[in-house]
Amino acid sequence: MILHEEGVLLGRDEFSSRVGRSTRELYTGFIDRFGLRASVEDLLQRRDARLSRFYAAPGPMPGAIGFVRTAAARGVAVGVASSSHVSLVERAVDALGLGDDVAVVVGWGDPDVDEPKPAPDLYDVALSRLGVGAAVALGVEDSPTGAMASMTAGLTTVVVPSEWTRGQAFPEHVLRARSLAHLDVRRRSPR
Repeated sequence: MILHEEGVLLGRDEFSSRVGRSTRELYTGFIDRFGLRASVEDLLQRRDARLSRFYAAPGPMPGAIGFVRTAAARGVAVGVASSSHVSLVERAVDALGLGDDVAVVVGWGDPDVDEPKPAPDLYDVALSRLGVGAAVALGVEDSPTGAMASMTAGLTTVVVPSEWTRGQAFPEHVLRARSLAHLDVRRRSPR
C-alpha cells in the first residue's frame, strides 16, 4: 500500500523474497531498487501508522492461538522473537488475548538486540529471558530469514509458511508443518 502510494506496483514474488528482514533494511532496499524520492524515515512513519492499526486487531495464522495456549498450559515457556517492532508485537499479543500465555516478547527496537534476522540476536535474547537453552527450544518460523535466525541460534526449527512465503526456499535442515494446528508441543526436560 505504501509503495503503491509512491507509484510502485510490487509483485508478490519480490515482496515475498523480502519477508522477515528488518523494516529499515526492507525500505532502504525499496528506495534503492525503485529510485523512490521518499526518505526511509517517511516510509517507516507511514508504515508504523498502518501497522499500529493492524496490530490492534491482528489476524493470526490458522492454529496460532490454540498452539500458544496449549503450549503454555503444558508448562512450555512461550516467547515471541519477531523482526517487527517490539511495541507492535506486544500490542498484537495483547489484542489476541495471549498476554498470560506469552512469557517474553522480543522484537526490533529492544535495547538488547543488535542485529535483525537472519542474525540470531532476537532468539538469543528471548532464550536468555526465558531461562531456556537452545537445545530444548523450538523455533517456529514462517520465512526463510526467520528460519535462519532460529537455526543459527541453535533451536530445532519448524517452518509453517504463510501465504506470502509458500514456495520460497527454506533452509535444508528444518522441519515443516502445514499449519500451527498440526504441531503438538510437549515440555521436555533439559539434559
